[in-house]
Amino acid sequence: MEDEISRESRDLGRALCIITGASKGFGRTLAFQLSCLLKPRSVLMLVARTSEQLNQLKEDIITLYGGQNELDVRCVQADLEKKEGVEKTVQAAKETSVSEMDHILLINNAGVLD
Repeated sequence: MEDEISRESRDLGRALCIITGASKGFGRTLAFQLSCLLKPRSVLMLVARTSEQLNQLKEDIITLYGGQNELDVRCVQADLEKKEGVEKTVQAAKETSVSEMDHILLINNAGVLD
């Protein structure tokens, strides 16, 4: 079935993609899967409480996909249970050239399951 789906139909275009809870599990897997679908100069914003795991994920994604499609991978260490963490994440998103993006995706995976 996947052979029937063309690459173009799976292309997300140039996007700002924010994944919360990105450092492990489902969020980490999504980060890898979406990385290969984003067009050049897209922004993949990884949000989680643990900066060490986020930075490792960023390195892994850039090694696999970043050089190929000029993917801008950004890490935001934030605890989204706290207002300050939400504000930090929103501010980081605002610093992106949102008007130049085809899509804005928010995958809210923070605190879903451990």
